[in-house]
Amino acid sequence: MNRISGVIFDMDGVLTDSELLWKEKIYDLVHQHVPEFTHEHQRLIVGKSLADIYELLHELFPEKMKHVDREEFFRIYEKFGLEEIYAHAKMIPGAKEYLQKVSEKYPTALASSALRPWVGETLRQHDLRSFFRTIVTGSDVKKAKPDPEIFLQASRKLDILPEYCLVIEDSHNGVEAAHRAGMNVWGFRNGFNDEQDLGKADAIFDDFTTLPLP
Repeated sequence: MNRISGVIFDMDGVLTDSELLWKEKIYDLVHQHVPEFTHEHQRLIVGKSLADIYELLHELFPEKMKHVDREEFFRIYEKFGLEEIYAHAKMIPGAKEYLQKVSEKYPTALASSALRPWVGETLRQHDLRSFFRTIVTGSDVKKAKPDPEIFLQASRKLDILPEYCLVIEDSHNGVEAAHRAGMNVWGFRNGFNDEQDLGKADAIFDDFTTLPLP
């Protein structure tokens, strides 16, 4: 692994258990629009932006989704996320303490596919804003993970070359995006992402409380 000069954290499933809440509740939301949506389809949308989820559902279920207005879908989804997910998400054990230690040693960024209002609610609710030098959300990029855009934008804002950045991720798409960005990446097994392929991670861990600093 290259020498580390900055650390980039994902949010859902890394800092908070919001990914678990999405897994528990997203089925009911999408199923309202697409009754054919199954729990097997659900794994395809983990780590994707809202725009990519909308496009994926159009690809999978063109007949059903042609009747779903894009702006209305976004509005419903954003409101659902704020009220049903991020208002109830809890911190992953040890994550905040680890984040604080990392931020005292390195310039630190947050790079999350979540919408800006969702990220803002999480930062406010758990008092995390002061730990990050910069924040990039799904609202700030044109292409979502596994495209590397979000991580490359974060590294530019940190003013650190990609090869000297470490990304902490919990999804296949996130690990793949960091890998494509030419960054070091640690995969986090959070207890509810066993189906995610983290094989391209440089290391895999399952407990922030015993994780050494980079």
